[in-house]
Amino acid sequence: MARNRVIYQSEALYASPTDSSTGSCRMDHGFTTAGNKPKQVQRVQNANYSFSIERQDVNQFGELAAIDRIILTSPTVSLDFQYLVANMVNENNLGFHVSGSGTWKSCISGILNKSTDEKCYYIRTVAEGSDAGGDTAVDHDDAGQNVIGLGNSYITSYTAEGSVGNFPTVSINVEALNMKVYGGSNPCSGEYIPAVVSSTGAAVDASTGGAHKFILPDAARHSESGATTSVL
Repeated sequence: MARNRVIYQSEALYASPTDSSTGSCRMDHGFTTAGNKPKQVQRVQNANYSFSIERQDVNQFGELAAIDRIILTSPTVSLDFQYLVANMVNENNLGFHVSGSGTWKSCISGILNKSTDEKCYYIRTVAEGSDAGGDTAVDHDDAGQNVIGLGNSYITSYTAEGSVGNFPTVSINVEALNMKVYGGSNPCSGEYIPAVVSSTGAAVDASTGGAHKFILPDAARHSESGATTSVL
């Protein structure tokens, strides 16, 4: 049966974790263990994803229509999302340094030294009319769900904005190397991550060696997330 619409209640956004030694979407690191599952991004207000492929027409004298359309540049995959500022959990999961203990570091130190810059992002869509979070009937291995995965993703801009009489918000733009759609009977568990081998463009799968599969944890309501602050 065709789906009529997708609204905010039925979607959840996740970002992959960062491994201390290899980074997030590195080829020798998977996300199937409990501590390495992708983390849910909280307080998301909107999320938009897209890809574009630019082609250039090949023309010649004697023919009005183009004889071919050639791809000269790599396809562009993008993700834009906005969330309300509540605490620094989102920033920590997205690769920023937020801890005030120990040696002082810039908040973008991990991004600059390329230890936390690369992520995989996942947009999970559950059945129409169901909340993604807090529904015990909607868990990671339910059929009827769909997942959009963006691999080898890098933050290109981070903007924080606040005004009198409104909530402070953060807007983030991400560019990725690949987009993958997961469906079928078990789209949230045991699938290969949407990353590619950057040097060759080959999809990450069993042929690349290592553990490359992911499990999306259940989306949590605010009351279940352990957060004490709803919004600043």
